[in-house]
Amino acid sequence: MSEQEWIQSLEHRIDQLNKHIQTQDQELYRMQRQVEQVLQVVELQKLRLEQAVSQLPTDAPADEKPPHY
Repeated sequence: MSEQEWIQSLEHRIDQLNKHIQTQDQELYRMQRQVEQVLQVVELQKLRLEQAVSQLPTDAPADEKPPHY
């Protein structure tokens, strides 16, 4: 392999790696957006759960056994 062919081969590999890096960057960005959306949903569910728990009656202790025991 001549020096010129070797250089062209290296340039081709560099181009492929650059394309691969660009594709990875795009995928990471997409995944980050998905993670942010999931975190928003989780936070909303957490708030809803806290609201539901706060509306439960507080007159009965949680560890009290039902009367049929």
